[in-house]
Amino acid sequence: MAIILEAISVVIKHDSILKKYPNGVLGFLADISSFKAPWHTDFEVSRVGFFDPNEMHAYLRVLEQRGLVFTMDSTYNNCDFCIVDMISGPTKTCPWLGFGRQRIFENGSTIGKSSDSYSFGWFVKKNRQQIVCDNKSEFKLGVEKGWSFATALKNINNTPESIIQSRLKELGLKEGVVAFVNENGQIINNARPNIFGR
Repeated sequence: MAIILEAISVVIKHDSILKKYPNGVLGFLADISSFKAPWHTDFEVSRVGFFDPNEMHAYLRVLEQRGLVFTMDSTYNNCDFCIVDMISGPTKTCPWLGFGRQRIFENGSTIGKSSDSYSFGWFVKKNRQQIVCDNKSEFKLGVEKGWSFATALKNINNTPESIIQSRLKELGLKEGVVAFVNENGQIINNARPNIFGR
């Protein structure tokens, strides 16, 4: 199996949650709920997603307080979790996590067909370097509840400046932050707006 990876993902070995996390999966889920972060698993790796790097770093501190290790070296079982950017992949070498970004749904799947690129990861075992497909040559993919092509992040910050300007109207400066309104009427308070590609 594999899992969809969007935005910034903290990917944790499922085995580490079961064996090292205080109160196992229940303790893990309790910590995630305090961050209100999306989570999904394929029961080999679990993904917790973030948009805000500061919130992600706060979550990493919780993982380390719980005894999980973030040490990236060549030792296969030395680390329990890693950080993955949806465009460029793991931020440091992570020998147990496979990463891909491709048009995995362009030939159709049980959830539909899409020509967009998506990022995904899987647990690399010594006897399995690639994703295992089911008997219909489609691998199973773990996604968060409610995930669909319409809600998926396909790209981050790769929208040309001219398109960003055409989609946003500046409302002015308030408390040191430039406010914008997008084409849907939503106010965006961000000095450098992040527009997610369609």
